[in-house]
Amino acid sequence: ILAHSNADVQALNQAVRDARKERGELAGIARFMTERGGREFAQGDRLVFLRNDRELDVKNGTLGTVERAEDGRLAVRLDSGEMREFSAEQYAAVDHGYAVTIHKAQGVTVDRAYLLATPGMDRSLAYVGMTRHREAATLFAGADDFTDRRAGRLVDHGAAPYEHDPKNGLSYFATLENDKGERHTIWGVDLE
Repeated sequence: ILAHSNADVQALNQAVRDARKERGELAGIARFMTERGGREFAQGDRLVFLRNDRELDVKNGTLGTVERAEDGRLAVRLDSGEMREFSAEQYAAVDHGYAVTIHKAQGVTVDRAYLLATPGMDRSLAYVGMTRHREAATLFAGADDFTDRRAGRLVDHGAAPYEHDPKNGLSYFATLENDKGERHTIWGVDLE
């Protein structure tokens, strides 16, 4: 799961972890003191490394799955297939890795990517988020986040004089219709 802000990442990580815990998928929970405070990890938890470390041979943004969790100690299988074992004293720059920021995911390729769209995202971040997948990418957005935006079904598009005024130069447009039947035309060179 990819998100723009650290706050969204923390909320998504907690929600996924709570759901897995409720379904009984996480057993053998152990405490681990990270740089961000105490966390609970269990076998099967997703984990993200938050700092480069030559001794452990991990980079900021490396993802893995907890194979074994003991109080203050973790064994993690990286997505590359390699194993890493470490104590909190050796390396504490980890957190749950069900969700990560789009910035942290740059250069990562996963089978399926889920992207949470928020108003603070620009097209570059959206592009990075939507190109992290091999098989499928799914975009989610909260309706409340975009109530002030023009949205709807595409009913017309093409090049025309800006705002359909013959005195203006050509610009690309898209006309959208919402559920109330209201139509809004959006203009811009990047629309095409």
